[in-house]
Amino acid sequence: MVIGTCLCRLRLAGCRSLKDKRRLVRPLVQKLRQKFLVSATEVDLLDCRNEALIGMALVSNDSRHVMAVLERAVMFIDRELPGFLVDYHVEVL
Repeated sequence: MVIGTCLCRLRLAGCRSLKDKRRLVRPLVQKLRQKFLVSATEVDLLDCRNEALIGMALVSNDSRHVMAVLERAVMFIDRELPGFLVDYHVEVL
Protein backbone atom coordinates (compact mmCIF):
# COMPACT_ATOMS: atom_id res chain seq x y z
CA MET A 1 0.00 0.00 0.00
CA VAL A 2 1.30 3.43 -1.00
CA ILE A 3 0.09 6.66 0.61
CA GLY A 4 0.70 10.01 -1.04
CA THR A 5 0.22 13.37 0.60
CA CYS A 6 0.46 16.86 -0.81
CA LEU A 7 0.35 20.28 0.85
CA CYS A 8 -0.25 23.32 -1.35
CA ARG A 9 0.20 26.85 -0.06
CA LEU A 10 -1.93 29.31 -2.01
CA ARG A 11 -2.02 33.09 -2.23
CA LEU A 12 -5.54 34.23 -3.05
CA ALA A 13 -6.34 37.32 -5.10
CA GLY A 14 -9.20 39.68 -4.36
CA CYS A 15 -10.31 38.29 -0.99
CA ARG A 16 -11.46 41.08 1.30
CA SER A 17 -13.04 38.77 3.86
CA LEU A 18 -13.07 35.17 5.02
CA LYS A 19 -16.38 34.78 3.20
CA ASP A 20 -14.66 35.72 -0.08
CA LYS A 21 -11.94 33.20 0.69
CA ARG A 22 -14.47 30.42 1.30
CA ARG A 23 -16.13 31.22 -2.04
CA LEU A 24 -12.83 30.44 -3.76
CA VAL A 25 -11.48 27.56 -1.66
CA ARG A 26 -14.59 25.39 -1.22
CA PRO A 27 -15.31 24.93 -4.95
CA LEU A 28 -11.62 24.27 -5.59
CA VAL A 29 -11.54 21.52 -2.94
CA GLN A 30 -14.77 20.02 -4.34
CA LYS A 31 -13.31 19.93 -7.85
CA LEU A 32 -10.14 18.24 -6.58
CA ARG A 33 -12.21 15.55 -4.87
CA GLN A 34 -14.39 14.93 -7.91
CA LYS A 35 -11.80 15.19 -10.68
CA PHE A 36 -8.84 13.41 -9.05
CA LEU A 37 -10.58 11.21 -6.45
CA VAL A 38 -8.31 12.47 -3.69
CA SER A 39 -9.15 13.33 -0.14
CA ALA A 40 -8.77 17.12 0.06
CA THR A 41 -9.48 19.90 2.54
CA GLU A 42 -8.20 23.24 3.79
CA VAL A 43 -5.86 22.27 6.63
CA ASP A 44 -4.32 25.52 7.91
CA LEU A 45 -4.37 29.32 7.62
CA LEU A 46 -8.12 29.20 8.21
CA ASP A 47 -8.25 32.74 9.65
CA CYS A 48 -6.01 34.29 7.01
CA ARG A 49 -8.10 35.84 4.22
CA ASN A 50 -5.35 36.00 1.56
CA GLU A 51 -3.72 32.59 1.99
CA ALA A 52 -4.80 28.96 2.22
CA LEU A 53 -3.12 25.63 2.84
CA ILE A 54 -4.80 22.75 1.01
CA GLY A 55 -3.98 19.17 1.98
CA MET A 56 -4.57 16.18 -0.29
CA ALA A 57 -4.10 12.45 0.25
CA LEU A 58 -4.34 9.41 -2.01
CA VAL A 59 -3.94 5.68 -1.36
CA SER A 60 -2.97 3.26 -4.12
CA ASN A 61 -0.88 0.19 -4.81
CA ASP A 62 1.44 2.01 -7.24
CA SER A 63 3.71 4.90 -6.23
CA ARG A 64 3.96 6.17 -9.83
CA HIS A 65 0.18 6.46 -9.99
CA VAL A 66 0.10 8.38 -6.70
CA MET A 67 2.78 10.83 -7.87
CA ALA A 68 1.09 11.34 -11.25
CA VAL A 69 -2.34 12.05 -9.74
CA LEU A 70 -0.99 14.47 -7.12
CA GLU A 71 1.16 16.29 -9.69
CA ARG A 72 -1.85 16.66 -12.00
CA ALA A 73 -3.89 17.98 -9.07
CA VAL A 74 -1.20 20.58 -8.32
CA MET A 75 -1.15 21.67 -11.98
CA PHE A 76 -4.97 21.93 -11.87
CA ILE A 77 -4.78 24.18 -8.79
CA ASP A 78 -2.17 26.36 -10.50
CA ARG A 79 -4.41 26.74 -13.59
CA GLU A 80 -7.78 27.22 -11.86
CA LEU A 81 -6.83 29.36 -8.88
CA PRO A 82 -7.61 33.09 -8.93
CA GLY A 83 -4.26 33.88 -7.37
CA PHE A 84 -1.14 31.78 -7.42
CA LEU A 85 0.44 28.66 -6.01
CA VAL A 86 3.19 29.75 -3.61
CA ASP A 87 4.64 26.33 -2.82
CA TYR A 88 3.76 22.65 -2.64
CA HIS A 89 5.25 19.52 -1.15
CA VAL A 90 4.47 15.94 -2.23
CA GLU A 91 5.45 12.97 -0.08
CA VAL A 92 4.95 9.28 -0.86
CA LEU A 93 5.10 6.73 1.96
